Amino acid sequence: MLEILRKKIDEVDYKIVRLLGCRFGITKKIGEYKKRKKINACDPKREFQMMEERMKWAKEINLNPKFISRLFKNIITEVKKEHRKIIKDN
Repeated sequence: MLEILRKKIDEVDYKIVRLLGCRFGITKKIGEYKKRKKINACDPKREFQMMEERMKWAKEINLNPKFISRLFKNIITEVKKEHRKIIKDN
């Protein structure tokens, strides 16, 4: 039983990693767009809106909103690093 449950966790984790890869592929395109249009890598208003929405989603399915907030803060931090790198590179 434990092995079956662990296998399911591994499958879910694999999907999470793949989805993150997909998400970062999209955000890379956004970074390239921002570079072409000379837009700042950071958008605090968008970040706030995203965080509010993700925390709302968490509450709807009984996940800890603070956990989701920390998770997405980490994701957003990585995205901003990537955008700064893209914008900086010629």
